[in-house]
Amino acid sequence: MSVYNQTSEPYTFLVGGSSFGSLPVIGFKSGLMSVGTYSLINVSFQSVDTNTTLKIFQAPTQTEAEENLLFQISLPADKYFYKRFQIQGGFYSIQVVNEDGVEGSLFLSSAASANSNFSASTFLNSKMTINENTSLMRVGNSYHNDLIRGMHQSFKKVNIQGIVSSTNIGTAELTIGLTENFQFNTTGLETWLYVASANDNTPLGTGGHTIKIDYILDTGVADSSIYQLSGPGPGGLGLNLIAVNRATVVTSGNQYKNDGDIVLQSSTGKQLSLINAGENVSHVAVYRVPDANELLLREINICGSAPAGILRVIEIDSSTNMEYSLGDFQITTTYQQITYNLDGLIPSGNIIKVNFIPFGFAPTGPVNINLNVNAVLCPLISTFPENQN
Repeated sequence: MSVYNQTSEPYTFLVGGSSFGSLPVIGFKSGLMSVGTYSLINVSFQSVDTNTTLKIFQAPTQTEAEENLLFQISLPADKYFYKRFQIQGGFYSIQVVNEDGVEGSLFLSSAASANSNFSASTFLNSKMTINENTSLMRVGNSYHNDLIRGMHQSFKKVNIQGIVSSTNIGTAELTIGLTENFQFNTTGLETWLYVASANDNTPLGTGGHTIKIDYILDTGVADSSIYQLSGPGPGGLGLNLIAVNRATVVTSGNQYKNDGDIVLQSSTGKQLSLINAGENVSHVAVYRVPDANELLLREINICGSAPAGILRVIEIDSSTNMEYSLGDFQITTTYQQITYNLDGLIPSGNIIKVNFIPFGFAPTGPVNINLNVNAVLCPLISTFPENQN
């Protein structure tokens, strides 16, 4: 084990925390190294051939049993990584986990710095990562605008938009944007795509040709796929979806829009999403929070009118299927515009939906409701001590 003492040098290379050349199948783990009175450690890393997990540990003494995880990140093959860490313990170590189980090439360099360095940044037109080093920064941006522009890595602006326009929607409770009440799909069976019009057909139809589906698999993982339309009729997707957060027609014939309704359903016939004829995009007030994320609900905006009933914001607990009301808003035949701060946090895996509930009788007359729940999709809060200070 090497020990480094504070000297007049502002920077020193740490041999024990560096490795160049071969990455064994079992990975790499340094011993615990003292950083003396240096204030920062600097880690530069790249695994050329294999997917890896990089872990940084700290400890109050040079005893492996006292190690605590300071930082961890999964890195794909050939991805370069650099970060400075403020030292919180007298000793630290580095581990590289070889996720592929095959020998590869490794570049790992670490050093200690005597002074806390700052980067001068404005972030006016560049992305800010969640692993950003401390920066001296000119405040020149709106966080909300930059979120919409996608400048904050791992954070995403989410609009849960629902639209319904009908002359009679019956007496039953329904989810805005669907023709029935959305129910959490837990069957794990194949999802089906139903196309109503023969014009929504690849490659010669005048309507929609392909559709992009942003979905949550039955494993909890968020993903998206593009499918060719072959209306009219049903077709299996070959995927088991528990929710669809958005569906969009991405290519079409000379109508430049879908000619008929396009419905995504579970194998038990329950609607997951709906693109109404001519709209090219789903307007369904349903959103399932992907695994390893949480959803910050900011506010709900409601515009519209309908025969007497209420709009209810509902959270579904995916582990129990229990439904919890987060807010009720009365809708009448008089046009209304409502803005309400929800300020709620929805855990990973749970679902948000907005339902219309008639007042015990069949609503007659026009129903026109347009609502949007403003939200932010956030990564789970890091458990590393470095990010809790």
